[in-house]
Amino acid sequence: MGGVIAKLNSLIDYEKRGGYTKSLEPFLNLLEILGNPHLKLKNVIHIVGTKGKGSVSHIVSRGLINAGYRVGLFTSPHLVSPLERIKVNEIPISEGDLGKYVEKILSVEKRKGFQTYFEILTASAIMYFLDVKTDFNVFEAGLGGRLDATNVLNQDLVVITRIDYDHMHILGNTLEDICREKAAVIKGKIPVITTKNNIPVMHVIEERAREFGAEVIIADWELVNADRYGIVVKVDGEYISAPLLGEFQAENLALAYKTLKVLGIEKIDFSKAFVPGRLHVISRNPYIILDGAHNVISISSLIQSLRKLFPEVKFNLVISLSSDKEIEKIIKTIADTDYNLYITRYPFPRAKDVESLFKTAYKFGKVPKILISIPDIISLFNEGDTVITGSFYLLGDVMSYLKILPLDGVKPHP
Repeated sequence: MGGVIAKLNSLIDYEKRGGYTKSLEPFLNLLEILGNPHLKLKNVIHIVGTKGKGSVSHIVSRGLINAGYRVGLFTSPHLVSPLERIKVNEIPISEGDLGKYVEKILSVEKRKGFQTYFEILTASAIMYFLDVKTDFNVFEAGLGGRLDATNVLNQDLVVITRIDYDHMHILGNTLEDICREKAAVIKGKIPVITTKNNIPVMHVIEERAREFGAEVIIADWELVNADRYGIVVKVDGEYISAPLLGEFQAENLALAYKTLKVLGIEKIDFSKAFVPGRLHVISRNPYIILDGAHNVISISSLIQSLRKLFPEVKFNLVISLSSDKEIEKIIKTIADTDYNLYITRYPFPRAKDVESLFKTAYKFGKVPKILISIPDIISLFNEGDTVITGSFYLLGDVMSYLKILPLDGVKPHP
């Protein structure tokens, strides 16, 4: 895998360094030389939003698999290996296959200027899904929508998950601006499914939909039950269950259910649904939980879920954050709990330094401890129940160290 990873790592990676692609034209030019594979891919489900788009992508994929279909799934970021980003029926692409597509794309790319890490993986996913003849293809957008590499696809259905404040330096400072960037993926007369929690920005979604004659469908739902075994929601009078932890997954499950209904799936079954890195329990004695929450709304949802699912547990909470996050709000949310706070930093330029995190926590009356390495974090497990959050990169480092995420298929929590 070293050769493929080295080639990918030599590309511009805005996820690690910050920034964003200013135009899709170079990527479209590359795809044209490759034979426009993005125009040949059928049954594309495009999922954008601020909160929950990764979860909705995984749940939709599992529902389609359970209905007997061959399903391509493209998500980001990865936890341990980029192979995880491109799956068919939840089995990651092989190292050999990814290497084949990357080699082909890079050999063509030299004639058209640089392409980014995310664009090369997006193109690889498109070509792979075409070659293995998938029935449905679920694509999770990256940072935004309008300029996201996944927006080259001709979607058959768009899902817009909850919109909230995140990446404001790129997407805009108001919910309307952020939503406008996300909703820009609507570009045809197709179903657009969104949640009732997008009411504050519904006019933006509806305005974009009217421009293209798209139908907006709102998933109205209510939570019936959420415990340590999973969740139950009521949508359109139907009771839907899945083995997912956390009340925040109720909305994602409702969106996934509505998506499958619109696609005409008759028997909808979400058994074995699993979202790696979201309330991901890797040990129960003590509880060790990994969660990639990295913005205010996700951290708030995580804390709420922990309090309801594990009211008797006083967790050690380990966090690292990117510099572009609303750090004060995130730290204050954690400071308002009785959890012990530990701060660390992942080794990428975007990561916030621990000194600043310490000062912010101290300002809110929380005196954190600093962990400087993954072994330090692992040793914390001996002291009791622990949650690791704030960054998928941090989660990936922990999982890689523990060798708990096999590449031959994602396994649910124990």
